[in-house]
Amino acid sequence: GSGRSMIGSLFSAIGSSVVVAAGLEETTLAKISIVDTFSGPSIKIVMASEGMNDYEIDEDNEEEDENSDKQKIRIIAFKTMGSINARSSNGISIYELDNDGKSFSVRFDILGKAQTDDDQISEIRDTFVDCLTRLRDWDRRRRNESSSINDNDGNQQPQPSKKKNILKERAEKAAHFAKREIELQKTKRDREKRKAKYLKESGGLKYTAIAMANRA
Repeated sequence: GSGRSMIGSLFSAIGSSVVVAAGLEETTLAKISIVDTFSGPSIKIVMASEGMNDYEIDEDNEEEDENSDKQKIRIIAFKTMGSINARSSNGISIYELDNDGKSFSVRFDILGKAQTDDDQISEIRDTFVDCLTRLRDWDRRRRNESSSINDNDGNQQPQPSKKKNILKERAEKAAHFAKREIELQKTKRDREKRKAKYLKESGGLKYTAIAMANRA
């Protein structure tokens, strides 16, 4: 549905899965992806067991057998998420609220390929945080708007088909603006990098560096 297309359009900015080192009960290689569940959009973390490499992690395996000696699967719904923060050059912390309202964190580091430099890893991390934060906020707005429609003046509630169209239009608009915002932030980060480069090369001529960065 529209929610699934929203997830796809946002997460395409960073790929459907990213190999990470997940700091849950233990530190291990894992793959993270966005999935649609009965609880709404969620993060799916598939953790490898000892001795497995990243190519052996089966992201599409839906089995969640706690006794499995091959992999563990963790699902985190966006509706339970608190803050999503960058914590190092390649690290991310996600705070989740449990049923008792207590907060705990899930930490993971994004691992790049051999040829990936630190700046590229940091940019991937920033994009990752942007996407997750916007998906979380979009899911909250979607739930609030859905509740408002359901509570609308008793007998004057919209017909199911009309309600579905309203939610679809709002989801599509949210996806469009979120995607545009991500692109604008990436452009801003690129401009800041160019400005820093020109500032260094110009020996501290700040305004010259800004002008050169804006023209680039």
